[in-house]
Amino acid sequence: MTLAPKLRRGRKCLPRSVPPATLAALVLRLRAERDWSVRDLSSASGIDYGFVASIERGYKPASLNAAARLATALGADAAEFVRLVLQERLDAAGVRLRVAVHAGDETVWSAEREAWESDCRTLGEPFAEGKL
Repeated sequence: MTLAPKLRRGRKCLPRSVPPATLAALVLRLRAERDWSVRDLSSASGIDYGFVASIERGYKPASLNAAARLATALGADAAEFVRLVLQERLDAAGVRLRVAVHAGDETVWSAEREAWESDCRTLGEPFAEGKL
């Protein structure tokens, strides 16, 4: 079941209770909550207006750097923005994995390492060597 976005002052905006599945949806929601224009976000993040608009519409994928800059400008968690960018890249490549980002938490990484290495063996050498 998909939820139709509600309108807020003429803009599409996801309800806060619905977690965004894409970076575009998250940027749109946070920008609308602050009542910022795309130009306001562009100025605050230092990213070109056209590129911000393309990211928000889902026309262009964001780089990890752009995602972190947008998160900082919006006062949001950069880890979630980075996770969404990585997840979108995997989905576009047809790789059926779910991304989890844990900033500075080595214990989580070591606990999940065995499962990750098993996935790498299953997917083959290009993935295991980080060439994806």
